[in-house]
Amino acid sequence: GYGASAIILTNLARVMFSHDWTVLQIFRFVALVYGPMIMLMGLLLSNPPGVRTDQTVDFRRRTLLSDRRFWAMFLAMFAGTLPGLVVNGNLRPIGQAFGFSEMIALQAITMFAIGSATGRVLGGYAQDLFGGRRALILALGLIGLSILSLIGAGLSGHGWLPAALFVGFCYGGGFGVYPAQIVDLYGPRVLGTIYALVMLGHGLAGQVGPFLAGLSKDHTGSFVPGLIGVCAIALTGLAAFAWLTRSRPAIKHVPTDEALVS
Repeated sequence: GYGASAIILTNLARVMFSHDWTVLQIFRFVALVYGPMIMLMGLLLSNPPGVRTDQTVDFRRRTLLSDRRFWAMFLAMFAGTLPGLVVNGNLRPIGQAFGFSEMIALQAITMFAIGSATGRVLGGYAQDLFGGRRALILALGLIGLSILSLIGAGLSGHGWLPAALFVGFCYGGGFGVYPAQIVDLYGPRVLGTIYALVMLGHGLAGQVGPFLAGLSKDHTGSFVPGLIGVCAIALTGLAAFAWLTRSRPAIKHVPTDEALVS
């Protein structure tokens, strides 16, 4: 749904722009349509049958920040999503800078969204097949490889759309792994709490990545150095995650509900 909505809204916005809509008018339209829809769908949410909601917590919240498992997930989220955010926010100008037509550059946005939607599904299968740690290491490695493929496609002038699809696939695939890995580490009862904190890495990546890529473009006149930089960040994140998770610390089970309010 996340990836497919990007396809729909991108094309809808293109039509609106052609009819002289402004950016703020489009945002108002999105708010008026999406807001009520989200609230109505939220009313339909419930726990699936068989899921316990009285499970105790495997950690005390005040000690979470000293848990290297948490920081491993935070760094993985930052390093794994930063390349995708840089490409997602700049795919059109990056494509045009490499000499592709505006039509191809716009089509690449749709391909990125298709890849993101597909990756989110298959990322869950990777988690089941390889286990959380291996799946996350694979996701971090692939997002770095996808950026290199994008650079290669841009410099060669061939394969731009498949490369954009590949980047989107790797970016979305990670989101099929992060929450599942948190459940493996801490249990389903606190997924909402911990995943919200881990997602701060995604927000930080959204601030840092596009800024650094734009700064690199301003100083060098090319997106290539910035793309190489975000690839290096992804691979550094891979190494950091692998080191922090080299051996899993023992989980201290809390026998009562005291940890829920700790």
